Amino acid sequence: MNYIDALKVIKSGKPYPIYVIVGEEDYLREEAINFLIKRFINKNTIDFNLDILRGEDTNGQLLYNRLISFPLISEKRCVLLKGAGELNADGKTALKMYVKNPVESTVLIIESDKVDSREKVFSELKNKSFWFEFKRLYPKQLSFWIVNYIVERGKKISREAIETLIEMTDSSLRDITNEIEKVILYMGERRIINKEDILEITGGSKLYNIFELMNAVGSKNLTRSIKIVNKMLERGEKPSGIIVMLSRHITLLLKVKEYKNRFNEDEISKKLDIRKYFLKDYLIQSENFSDSEFEKCFNCLLHSDILAKRGVKNIKLLMNILIFLITGSEVSKNGKIFDSEEDINKKFEIFRELSEVYLVR
Repeated sequence: MNYIDALKVIKSGKPYPIYVIVGEEDYLREEAINFLIKRFINKNTIDFNLDILRGEDTNGQLLYNRLISFPLISEKRCVLLKGAGELNADGKTALKMYVKNPVESTVLIIESDKVDSREKVFSELKNKSFWFEFKRLYPKQLSFWIVNYIVERGKKISREAIETLIEMTDSSLRDITNEIEKVILYMGERRIINKEDILEITGGSKLYNIFELMNAVGSKNLTRSIKIVNKMLERGEKPSGIIVMLSRHITLLLKVKEYKNRFNEDEISKKLDIRKYFLKDYLIQSENFSDSEFEKCFNCLLHSDILAKRGVKNIKLLMNILIFLITGSEVSKNGKIFDSEEDINKKFEIFRELSEVYLVR
């Protein structure tokens, strides 16, 4: 059963006395819970017939008493147990006892990002409940979900816009919905969302700026890289987070360069989890760095990370020096211009010496 079928069962399928909603995709978990509550409880009586308990704060007596209580002016009442994996032994004993003989008028909804299904109480639940794990959606599922969401909002979206939205939100459904709502508000009566709309509206977000910075660095565009990193720092972005993302991007470029002579584009895309739509940029950027320059990048990123964590007098200066060193060899129109290995080593040694004298507190 996929997530679409699961949501159909939750909305209008065979009713179950117990629903177990788990998995890392918190947006879909929340959506499923809201559907269940709306299905079984009238909004006018929800204050009397919905109990929300948290595993870490719930003892066995409290849990059992809520589960066996009767509804008020309603056929059903719901008990939502969040973070069931955090229940103590007493709570799990009470849950196990209830599962053997659930109350007909109570709908128990158990929600958690993860539970140990090997534990006896949860293994028994699997056989006596509707149990579904909402995993992160695959790229095709994610694209399908975005299209459906936008159609329900009375809009359409281009394929380029979908790919850009996914890349800039790290495939998080919660972030995706937030960005979609902002775009819809921005575009007014227009019907089709395009790539430019996504870039315009999400331009102020953290991931967009990181995304643009990685592209600028990979393209060895020194001026744009400096501009972007300075704006990020002005907004209060942590330098350690910027360094981590740049390290990830440089690592991917190195792997793409290693793989391009061994695998086709489909295989590279799958092995490195890079959507094919964006792979062409990685292929181009990977050629902008020699092997020695890749080594220089990693050395500079590591040293900058250490300095940032130690504390520096001028974090902006540190990050500007870092960007200069990893993008300093510009790509000419007539071909590639790489630093010699001697120049690379010299630059890095100067960086270390100057940073120790002028940057460290």
